[in-house]
Amino acid sequence: MNLADFTSLDLILPHLRSSDAPGAIRELSDLLARGRRIADAGAFARAATEREEFLDTDTGVGVAFPHVRVRGLKQLSIAVGRSDAPFAWGTTSSCPVRVVFLLAVPDSEVEQSLQLVSGLARLSMDEEQVRRFHAAVSPQEILELLRSIPVRSHVRT
Repeated sequence: MNLADFTSLDLILPHLRSSDAPGAIRELSDLLARGRRIADAGAFARAATEREEFLDTDTGVGVAFPHVRVRGLKQLSIAVGRSDAPFAWGTTSSCPVRVVFLLAVPDSEVEQSLQLVSGLARLSMDEEQVRRFHAAVSPQEILELLRSIPVRSHVRT
């Protein structure tokens, strides 16, 4: 199992238009809603943005992974956005962000979400892998990179 198992080409946006965290979260929330992964993009985006105000998910290497637990959600999903230019993430961010992984997490799948966050943390520690994400310009390239990031095999999809 790998990170690509939790997303699809229609949940990958290789050229975010937004230049701030709330805007990027809104764009990715819209993808999740269009892909029928969440019911209400606006409510989801507000919850993710509010959570970021309390605990910034910027990793310090140009990657952020905001996440929200949602009651009644059927499957864990990841929307991925990549920006052509780095932008500030939150108020405490010391490193501009270029790649955002927005996780929609079923409230009943805490262990699974921890495994995914662990996979994203491993990604953020691999400078070469981060560089590849920053350089990727198509959904296919990003999906292929996600395939190279393993998630523990006991995690259910």
